[in-house]
Amino acid sequence: AIGIQSEDDELKHRLLENFERNRLEGAVTDFGPLILLFTAAARPHYTFTMGHQRRLNGVPMIALDYTQTSGATGLTVFHERTMNVRSTHGEIWLRTEDLLPLRIIMDAETTVTGTLQVRDNAVVDYTPTPFGLAPAHIHHMQYLGPDLLVENDLQYSGYQRLTPGILP
Repeated sequence: AIGIQSEDDELKHRLLENFERNRLEGAVTDFGPLILLFTAAARPHYTFTMGHQRRLNGVPMIALDYTQTSGATGLTVFHERTMNVRSTHGEIWLRTEDLLPLRIIMDAETTVTGTLQVRDNAVVDYTPTPFGLAPAHIHHMQYLGPDLLVENDLQYSGYQRLTPGILP
């Protein structure tokens, strides 16, 4: 846990790779910071089009469809000692009243052999906290062709500011 909170990206990659080697396949993807793919510096790597009106917990939303067209970021997957970054596409749901992004839907796929593909789908719901937006719910599914391989359904709450040097 300390390593995942580290600012050192190489340390994070080594820890995630170690999880993958120890057969925790599919459990090493952290979708919480998915929103960071859309920083001002990264936006040129995506195309955006107006989507449809949506509702999230009764709140009116507008969805933007996005497709990653370039860049070195995306969904990072560790498998058999290799790191694979996959381009993504999906939707960003913005609260109509103030355009706050409260849901990101992400799809990424890669060909395994011939026409057989591995596809990851994640739905991340964000909630405002005193510290900024944070994940409230993550639902991730990974498919091999039409078959569901991995499903994670995670809930988060009770966000607190960490005091440097002190673990909760």
